[in-house]
Amino acid sequence: EGEDGMLVDGFEGFVAVLLQDGRTLLRNDVIFISVAAVNWPFWIFVVITMGVTFLVLRWALLPIGRRLDSIANATDRIASQKPIERVRVRGHDSIGRIERRLNGLNDAVQEAVAGLHDSIGTQRDLLHAVAHEFRGPIGRIRFAHDMLGDVENEQVRQDLSARIDQAVDELEELMTEVLGYSRIRHGGYRPDIAPIDLESLVSRTMEKVRQEHPAVSFEVSGDYPEVEADARMLERALINVVRNAGRFAERRVLLEISSDDQSVSLAVHDDGPGVAPGKRDRVFEPFTRLDASRARETGGSGLGLAIVQAIALQHGGEVTCADSPEGGALFVLRWPLSQA
Repeated sequence: EGEDGMLVDGFEGFVAVLLQDGRTLLRNDVIFISVAAVNWPFWIFVVITMGVTFLVLRWALLPIGRRLDSIANATDRIASQKPIERVRVRGHDSIGRIERRLNGLNDAVQEAVAGLHDSIGTQRDLLHAVAHEFRGPIGRIRFAHDMLGDVENEQVRQDLSARIDQAVDELEELMTEVLGYSRIRHGGYRPDIAPIDLESLVSRTMEKVRQEHPAVSFEVSGDYPEVEADARMLERALINVVRNAGRFAERRVLLEISSDDQSVSLAVHDDGPGVAPGKRDRVFEPFTRLDASRARETGGSGLGLAIVQAIALQHGGEVTCADSPEGGALFVLRWPLSQA
């Protein structure tokens, strides 16, 4: 005990000084407020205020936490390639903008997944159809080859050799059409868009098909607008449509050209048997033949109209089938005037 009324004590290197009134404690030069000096009502008020503030902030931030959890769960499911439900947009704040953008991302992902599934399904169907189409010419080649070993007549041997050559040509044509269709349909070929001379293109097309079907009259009507397209692809599409009409026409095929402010239409009429209403969408499927009159013996690989549809889609257009006033089928190829 010091002369000034202080209590001094020490223990294991620590020195403590305690005033006799119990107000201040000194320990290693650090001042601690003694228990007797604490203002308890003030500190109780501080603790209660902090607790209430914490509860209020927790209540206010709880919806934000739930929104962030919803966003986190959605992003985790997208990353794991699992389907998600659309995130609920609950405001126009920064989190709301994230929710809207996440929904847009989800829509894009779902569209891409659906397109991938459709593409896989189309490729699978095409593969099955190609395998089926190959059986015919391969079977004829095998049959003719087996016969060659047993036939001694030279004329018969030449006929069998000619059948083999014909079947090989048929396989080559089929392979070319399948590869062309696959490239156009699935984006392997990018259109070379430019202004085209539609009159010259139509003239070349009609001349080619006339040579294949000399007994059919091919006529053209309408004006020629200024259009943009891939000239090579468009000529191929038009040849396929007109050739299809000439194949089933009895006497006449008519090509009508029309346009408005936004698009151009090429309507091909024939006076043949036509296409039943319930089967008009199927004619654009690969290797689809609706009846005996449209069998392979009439010519073609079964991909002509499927290629036309793929080319139309590449140009942002469409091709449709309907009844013609001529009594047969009407195929209309339509696409925008400008491809910008």
